[in-house]
Amino acid sequence: ERNVDDDARIWRNEMAYRGLILLRTSVAVVEYLSKGLPSWNCPELSGYERDYATPCDLWKRTSLRHLDGKDDDFANVLRVPFRMSYLVRKTVSEQHKRLKQNPIHVTSENLLYG
Repeated sequence: ERNVDDDARIWRNEMAYRGLILLRTSVAVVEYLSKGLPSWNCPELSGYERDYATPCDLWKRTSLRHLDGKDDDFANVLRVPFRMSYLVRKTVSEQHKRLKQNPIHVTSENLLYG
């Protein structure tokens, strides 16, 4: 049986979007030094993913550079792909709840985590 209900469709769309956002924010890290565009300002980010990727006060408190009075944007730019990879993993782990008819086999799920 196939997962053709609305929940499964939404899960697949979310998985694809978050995977592409992970790739885009990773490329933004490389482009940051030449273009100066922080990865959380990528035009492709929207909604929850944009809010999740935008630095907050906690990021500034845990940055190593705050000790010498500088706001280290590059350290924050490097954090965004890691945060997006967490969202991808979270989406993979939610598949048991969201794919009601035929969830992904655990072996295939483990490959998606890698």
